[in-house]
Amino acid sequence: MPERILKWREALTTLPDHHFFELMRMYLGEIRTPFNKQKLIEELGAFLHRPENREALIRLLDDMDLLVLAAVRALSVPTQEKLVKLFSGTFPFAVLYERLLNMEERLILFRIREDGESVFHINPYIFDDVEPYTGISLLLPVTAPPDSGPLRFSSPFPDDLTLGSLLPFFMHTKDAVKNDGVLKKRIGTVIRDVFPSLLESQDVPRLIDSLKNLLLLRQQQFSLVPDIGRWYSFAGVSPRDRYLYLAAAACGHGTREALVQNARLILDIVFSLPETGGFTESALYRSAFIQRERWSPRDHTGRPFRQGRFAALLEKEALLGEPASKEMTSLEAGAVPGSGGGNPAEGDLLVENAIAFGLIVKRGDLYYRNPFFTAGAGGTPESVPAESAPGYLHVDGGFSVTIFPGLPLGALLDVLVFLEVLSVDTAGRFELTKRSCLSGFDCGFTPDEIISRLEKKSSHSLPQNIVFSINEWYTGFTAVSLYHGYVVQAEESRRVVIENSGLIAPRIRKILAPGIYLLDFASHEEAVAAFRMAGIDSLGTVNSALPQEGVPGRGSAGILPPLPVRSFAGVDPEPVPRKPGGEEIISSLYRAVDAMKLPGDQAEALRSRISRKVVLSPVQLRPESVRFEQVEAGGMDFLGKVRVVEHAIASASLVELSYDDNSRDGNPRDSNPGRRVLLGSPVKIEKREGDSFLKLITEPEGRSENVSIGKASTVKRIRGSVFKERS
Repeated sequence: MPERILKWREALTTLPDHHFFELMRMYLGEIRTPFNKQKLIEELGAFLHRPENREALIRLLDDMDLLVLAAVRALSVPTQEKLVKLFSGTFPFAVLYERLLNMEERLILFRIREDGESVFHINPYIFDDVEPYTGISLLLPVTAPPDSGPLRFSSPFPDDLTLGSLLPFFMHTKDAVKNDGVLKKRIGTVIRDVFPSLLESQDVPRLIDSLKNLLLLRQQQFSLVPDIGRWYSFAGVSPRDRYLYLAAAACGHGTREALVQNARLILDIVFSLPETGGFTESALYRSAFIQRERWSPRDHTGRPFRQGRFAALLEKEALLGEPASKEMTSLEAGAVPGSGGGNPAEGDLLVENAIAFGLIVKRGDLYYRNPFFTAGAGGTPESVPAESAPGYLHVDGGFSVTIFPGLPLGALLDVLVFLEVLSVDTAGRFELTKRSCLSGFDCGFTPDEIISRLEKKSSHSLPQNIVFSINEWYTGFTAVSLYHGYVVQAEESRRVVIENSGLIAPRIRKILAPGIYLLDFASHEEAVAAFRMAGIDSLGTVNSALPQEGVPGRGSAGILPPLPVRSFAGVDPEPVPRKPGGEEIISSLYRAVDAMKLPGDQAEALRSRISRKVVLSPVQLRPESVRFEQVEAGGMDFLGKVRVVEHAIASASLVELSYDDNSRDGNPRDSNPGRRVLLGSPVKIEKREGDSFLKLITEPEGRSENVSIGKASTVKRIRGSVFKERS
């Protein structure tokens, strides 16, 4: 409380004298000299400290005031720009702008500069009083589902069988993408034929982009080659988190830190939806904006957090379990959309991907959290062991393999790496072929491993003709072997380090001879980085030509961190109580002014203060504190309109000009005339024969325009707040 009061006093002391004394006259009456600013501020604080004045201020708050206060409480750094974006589509800019100034004038809000930004705060004298009426549920109201029976929800998209089957599909599909990485139309058609369930999503490119951005698929010329090591690592992530990472990766290329941040944001957005009931579209996107702004990485001072390069490398080594590969390093140049910046479209993209992957489900006009995402569901590893799952697979003598639903992704990968996919719907139809087995052999599987993995998931032994064929194919495979990769020769003292390093050992494709290793690093830089992290920094340059790209090995990939449910800006468990109205206060103040029998200008000025709700007590109705200012003129009152604009320029206020047609200079611009309203900051008046033109910087577009003052039907000055800084 003392710190907040000091901020409030600081905001008052930095006001220009004109604004400062105008504020004091409104609440304390005419200021007598000599005066002391600090003493006047203390008197204003004492005025607000009186219970009857605070009660009147609270009762005069309307629904829009409470919404704005709820937003200021919900946002970690509530600037005007963020409030405008949060209420985009709810309030026009001019309406919100004028209300913010009005709330400052009423001593509800104040602004102070923090780290170069003008940030709103709630007046500390009323902070506790407004808290019960400004819960987050005002911004995110829960709508009850229709009474048309229970809602039905399917599992998120895609299921494990469909997802895992994309690995063998791309292992055996060449010439799949164009040079720019876009999926070829022909391949898209084949995917929809093989995977009928993908027809419902109509969003195959989004899924493929997500797999590419997760580096599960790597583009090599015109093919998308699966990185099997990364697939196995991805299978080790809990089912719930896999969907979150898929949705986050669909945002685009970015650093690993940005990927994790966006996955956490999507989880927060999903969990901001109530377990019972739903959000309207505006509430959903408001929630996304609040979550993104609230969880933007910041240090203890509130400034945006930027991780140092050294810290980033240590985190990458600890969490990824590998040095930065060439691909990961190249991704560090960009940031995933949605990770910051404040652009509403970024939050829209997070929501769009959450809907596309079935984490958020639309039913009618409402959006619901998929029941798959409950506080404890989907956040733990899969319950079906990868090594023992009998009855989920059937192999017949014709080399046809059927996989039934229920196997988790890790168990599926154990057999999918040496199968060819035919079609996948509820169950999957596959084929064991010579080509698919050769791919399995090339990844390091032996015939015994292939046979064992198939039999463990089947309820019976493999037909003998299949066992014979697998061994026969392996004999041909090992007769002549062609390898690609990096060959490392190491002295005996270094072999223990290489064979036991968590960074190098998983990349060993084959031990060609004692101390001679074939490694599957993608680049020389990646190999050097891994050896340096393992303590071997004397690795020289490559002693032969660079290898050609080929089938990926079984190298280890980074384990993505788990995504626990955070404390989030969720919906209040109890509805916000109704606040007592202030209509009687307004009526009694108007009656008091009428009883004073004041001259017209003074009475009108006091009524204006009452309508703006800056009068909390009859003692503020002092005629001597009034200084009449014309704020609006129209019709044939040309001089009045000019005076309003001149005063707006002098006080750095906005002006609103209305025209009875679509012209800005009296000449219609199109064939559909209608009322036109322009809002902006006035710069200067240029007098011309028979008229005056105003140079106006429009809000919020920021365009510079010259408009006629005389031909405006009305000119209104949006009364500047006493807290507004001059530009």
